[in-house]
Amino acid sequence: MIDIAKGVLAGGWALLVGWLLPTAINVTLFIVLVIPSLQGKDYSAKAIEDAAGDAWLIIGVVIMAGLLLNALQTPLYRILEGYMFWPQWMHDLGRWLQGKRMGRLDKKITKLQTAINAGKSRSLRLAIIEERRALYPVDKNQVAPTRLGNSIRQFEEYSFNRYELDTQTLWYEISAVAPKEVSRQGDVARGAVDLFVCLLFGHILVSLAALGAALSGARNGGILWVTFAGLVVLARVWYQVACVSAAEWSATQQALANLGRRPLAKALGLELPEDILEERRMWRRVTLFVQDAYVEGRHDFSEFRGGMENIDEVEEVRISGAGLRKVRSGKIKKGS
Repeated sequence: MIDIAKGVLAGGWALLVGWLLPTAINVTLFIVLVIPSLQGKDYSAKAIEDAAGDAWLIIGVVIMAGLLLNALQTPLYRILEGYMFWPQWMHDLGRWLQGKRMGRLDKKITKLQTAINAGKSRSLRLAIIEERRALYPVDKNQVAPTRLGNSIRQFEEYSFNRYELDTQTLWYEISAVAPKEVSRQGDVARGAVDLFVCLLFGHILVSLAALGAALSGARNGGILWVTFAGLVVLARVWYQVACVSAAEWSATQQALANLGRRPLAKALGLELPEDILEERRMWRRVTLFVQDAYVEGRHDFSEFRGGMENIDEVEEVRISGAGLRKVRSGKIKKGS
C-alpha cells in the first residue's frame, strides 16, 4: 500500500490532480445541471439522482475522459498559447496586443525606478509590476499571441538566453539526469496549471451543451442559461489563474536548467567549461548536433572531453565507404 501511495504521489500526481480531478468536476456539472433538461425532466433532487445513474459508469467515464484529455494536452495547450487553429491575422493581432502590454509594463517599471531613485515611491509597487513583466519573454521577438503563451515561452527561452542550452531540443535528456527533487517539483507545478486548463476546456464543453439544450427548448431553460453564462465566466477566471500559476512552473524549469546542466554534460561525455562563454559555445554545438545531420569539423567535441589521457583502451567506431569497422587502439593521449 505504501508503494502504491508513493507511485501516485511521484508519477501519477500530475495526472490525478491535473486531469482526472477537473474532469470529475466537469462531468458532475454536466450530470447535475444539463442532463435532467436533456431527459425532459424538471430540475429536482430526484431528477439529478436519476441522471447520475450507476456510480461505476460515471467513474469509468471520468477516467476515460481524463486520460483522453491528458493525451491531448499538447494540442490543448497550443490552442491556448495561440499556435494552433489561430488564423494568421488573429495570431498577428494577438502578438501585437501582447507586445503593447509588455511595452506598457516596461514603461511603468522605468517610471517607478525613477521615482524610487528620487525617493518618491515605494519598491513594493515596482516588485508587483516586475512580477507581471517576468511572465513575458526577455526577447521581444519571442512574444506569443496570448498571456498563457508568453508565460510558458518566457521559461522556454530561459536556458537558451543564459547558456545557449536549448532545453526544448534536449528536454528528455535533461529530464533524465536532472536532480529528482527538481523534476518532482516541476511535475507538481505543471499539475496546477494542467488543473485550470482542464477545468477551462471542460467548462466550455459543458456550457456549450447547456446552450444547445436551452436553444432547443429543453426544460429548465433558466437554469441552462445561468449555467452557460456562469461557466463562461469561470472559464475566463481559470485562464487567468493558469497564467499566474505558470510562474511557479517557470521557477522549476529555471532550476532544471541551472542544476541539470552539469549532470547533462557528464551524461553526454562532456566536461562543463568553467568559462561561461566556452559553456555557451559547447551547448550551441550540442544543440546543432542534435538538430542537424552530422558534419565533420562542425560537430567536434574533443576540446570539451576531459580525462582521455587516462583511458587505456578506447573503441572507436569509424564510418568508411566500405561500412562500419571497429578499431581498437592502445593508450590514447588527449588530442591525438
